[in-house]
Amino acid sequence: MTDAAGFWYHTRVQFDHTDAQGRVFYARYFRLLDQARCAYWEALGFTADDVRQIENDTVIVHVEADYLGPAAFYDPLRIAVATAQLGRSSLPSRLSCSQ
Repeated sequence: MTDAAGFWYHTRVQFDHTDAQGRVFYARYFRLLDQARCAYWEALGFTADDVRQIENDTVIVHVEADYLGPAAFYDPLRIAVATAQLGRSSLPSRLSCSQ
């Protein structure tokens, strides 16, 4: 969904996202962010073939995350995606995940 605040990808925590404690395994958040990033390209008007090409050509060189709290099975998640800056050969993005 795109609104005045930007692009939002909505999903729910699936059982296979969780660890033995019933919380989202920290590395799984990066997969969810990947899904949101692909949905962002579609929301900008790119076709499925365009998204495949963009993702095939993309090299992610830096990722960092601050863990602020747990999410559990079937919790709703809202992931914000925005282009932070458009460079000559780079496209820094900001993604954030909240419940």
